[in-house]
Amino acid sequence: MEDGDPPAEVGDGDATPGGDGDGDATPGGDGGDMDETPTASGAELHATHCAACHRLSVEEHGVGPHLAGLIGRPIGEVEGWSASQSLRSLDGVWTAERLAQFLADPQAFAPGAAMGATGITEAEARAIADYIAGLRGE
Repeated sequence: MEDGDPPAEVGDGDATPGGDGDGDATPGGDGGDMDETPTASGAELHATHCAACHRLSVEEHGVGPHLAGLIGRPIGEVEGWSASQSLRSLDGVWTAERLAQFLADPQAFAPGAAMGATGITEAEARAIADYIAGLRGE
């Protein structure tokens, strides 16, 4: 990207929770720093920022719900866990893009969600989301 060029569009065409596919609104910001590369891997970032509350295996929940099979799961639904009404009210399924948006700013994505600010950048959120998306077969 040249100086003065607008940032590239980021998303799967359905960036809004329950969106209509036009991708014209993105909760949690404009994606401006999603092009930055985090210094740690998604696995390392998950271990640092997520693992204390969220397990990767379906056998147990932590303080938050487990993340096994998250990508493709309806937002706000996981067996054995009662998600906040703000998440349950959203249409659609978790995608890596939606997860990155949620991780970058949970309250902008789903106002009233139980999960508060994460303190991670949008690029780090994307790395974590990509890592979790890559675990689908496990």
